Amino acid sequence: MAEVCNLELWRAHRPRTAWSDSLVQLAAADEPQRMGGAPLRYPVSLRDAAVQGWVVLGLAISPDGRVAEAAVMASSNKAFEPPALEAALGSRFSLPRAAGKPVWAFRCVPVEFNIVR
Repeated sequence: MAEVCNLELWRAHRPRTAWSDSLVQLAAADEPQRMGGAPLRYPVSLRDAAVQGWVVLGLAISPDGRVAEAAVMASSNKAFEPPALEAALGSRFSLPRAAGKPVWAFRCVPVEFNIVR
């Protein structure tokens, strides 16, 4: 996933914000974990047509665990991008920390759209 989603790619394609220079990409073991939030909605037309796919999102997670910004880094089908972004922006994460201190964290998140029968 690193070839399609990492902090340097994010910075290259996103406008600067007051907090973007503060973003850190934590080691996998330290990444904030999703604690809940908006459900992932499968697009009805794709579900009915049995189309499956994926989206890789880059997330900027604030020190209080909110998703401040989400961007599509790659996807198998553009129709999956809006519901993936909606679910991500409504998510809450565990508090990102580095050396015990709150930080702005960058995290890559794969979102799978699979039909379970």
